[in-house]
Amino acid sequence: MALIDVQRRMTRTGVIRMGNSVPTGRRNNKGEEITKPNKLDRFRVTTPYQNAAEAIAALYGGDITTWQSPRGPEFEVLTTSQALPVLVPRQRIDPNYEMWGKNLRQRLCDGGTERLRDTPCLCTQWDNHQHKYRDGICGICGVSQRWTGEPHTHDYDMGTCVTCGCHRPCKPTTRLSLLLKGVPGAGIFKLESHGFNAASELPALAGVIETIDAPLPGILGMRYEKTSKISMIDGRETVRVREYYVPEIRFDWVVPEALFSRTALAEASRTALEKPVLLALGAKPECEPLTLEDVLHVALAATTVEALRELWKKAGTAGLLDESLKRTLTRRREELARAPSPSTQPDATEVVDAEVIED
Repeated sequence: MALIDVQRRMTRTGVIRMGNSVPTGRRNNKGEEITKPNKLDRFRVTTPYQNAAEAIAALYGGDITTWQSPRGPEFEVLTTSQALPVLVPRQRIDPNYEMWGKNLRQRLCDGGTERLRDTPCLCTQWDNHQHKYRDGICGICGVSQRWTGEPHTHDYDMGTCVTCGCHRPCKPTTRLSLLLKGVPGAGIFKLESHGFNAASELPALAGVIETIDAPLPGILGMRYEKTSKISMIDGRETVRVREYYVPEIRFDWVVPEALFSRTALAEASRTALEKPVLLALGAKPECEPLTLEDVLHVALAATTVEALRELWKKAGTAGLLDESLKRTLTRRREELARAPSPSTQPDATEVVDAEVIED
């Protein structure tokens, strides 16, 4: 890597995540608790900086808790939002297959060449790892211990071998650098996804992101997906149903004709970037259509449930009220309903019931 590339790299403020780890109730040979990945239906943000965590919780809901990351103690905020206003700096989006273990990247592959060793892809080879079975299932690739078929070259379809049903040990990994609006600091937040949809869709933004130097304002959202697939497991036909969320970035200010003109795209981006944050719907001229970004800003700034009810109606009239936005507004409404009104806000000398705080 050239030195100038190192000099241009921005400091990392935190990570935007779409999952966490939950305990399994089991412990390993060292007595350590075993956890498993858990998918979330809202964004989780981790950062080593307390002021950034406080700003995230204030803007996008959620409580601040401590979290032990591989790099050391950090703060985490499980937000109440499925959509975050972001700025997308110029960057290269390059998905790869990766395998990690013991905080070390053990494989880096484009599906054809394993780059760390400069060898053909290891995942497609028959004996590409040592199976570690628990309850008859390999914890690395998911193959059944009862499978007794012939050795073969793995042929993966969306990460699953069509012959033996094992999973590709390496996970599709897509990383994106973002800045969160309203969060102090000049550093970036990393968004990392391990899904095939994100690996195929997010790089399509590269053409837009790399055309202008200024960061592009957008909305980072979560799109619900449900897929069904027929697989042969232990010689039996099995239907697998998967439900998950896919990260997506929407540039609502972009019109198709601007994509073919760097000047028009830069001007449209500048106008969207300089647009003031709306604190009330009345601040928006009636001649301008309501956008999703407007709704999110107003929802975050709302202080009463009545204001959110009015926002719900206006978003519905504008045709923006999809299932994702409904969930976001509902969570915000529940958050406001739980919060004490200004007249009953306890002062610093009052003792607040711990159960109320946790709720």
